[in-house]
Amino acid sequence: MAEKTSDTGAVVLQDGLAHVCSVWGTTSKVRVRIEMEVPRKGRGNDAQREVCLARFYNAVCRAMLRYFDLSVIKCIIIASPGSVKDHFFNYVFAEAKRLNQRRLLESRDKFLLVPAGSGHKYHLNELLEDPHLPGLVANVKASENVAALELFSKTMMNHPDRAYYGIKHVEYAAIHGAVSLLLVTDTLIRSPNKATRKRYSQLADSVRDCKGDIKIFSSAHESCQELEELTGVAAILRFTLPELQDVEEGDGVTEDTAYDVYAN
Repeated sequence: MAEKTSDTGAVVLQDGLAHVCSVWGTTSKVRVRIEMEVPRKGRGNDAQREVCLARFYNAVCRAMLRYFDLSVIKCIIIASPGSVKDHFFNYVFAEAKRLNQRRLLESRDKFLLVPAGSGHKYHLNELLEDPHLPGLVANVKASENVAALELFSKTMMNHPDRAYYGIKHVEYAAIHGAVSLLLVTDTLIRSPNKATRKRYSQLADSVRDCKGDIKIFSSAHESCQELEELTGVAAILRFTLPELQDVEEGDGVTEDTAYDVYAN
């Protein structure tokens, strides 16, 4: 069976030791273990220590970027004792700025820094069992969706001909390749009703095929409730469709014909 894709990553580290892991709820899988010699602090070799730390941080950062697809990942947990996590985080984004790594720079809000006992894997396991962690991770994962919902509201206010909600309007726009950003709740796209699930999955595929962005809102977060007040599906268009204003909720693509339209 193919391994389920994870949208959460974790790096648990201490000076000279790191584990880069994929996370699914309270379980994790080590992608790579990194161990390098780093002189201890306060032994008169601070310059050498800084060189070794930079080399270590660079190796951890490269491993993180290798194993975490930033277009898929929604939260990266950085865990360590003391201030190691903060020093590593600052190193990562100083280097990203120096090298103009835009994708990484744009992912800054995906990082969650939390304390851990050490850089050993068992301390990550302990952390994942913490009942407070899921809420923190959910907030990080939802940050992009909250921003997307705010953008939709602003677009609706300033450019109402480029912001629509309701399945018929959004389907019509998607079929014409006009959807730049799709917002949809997980209760729709993962509905237990087969017809509903297929309809919204094909809607998402249609948007993805036209290089549109998709934000799936988790029912575990309050932002999902806000989207549900807008029928659970909304879209920002990359160009206007004047005829879309005439589409009624009872017109256009029906649930029976939607699949045939998407297939064409």
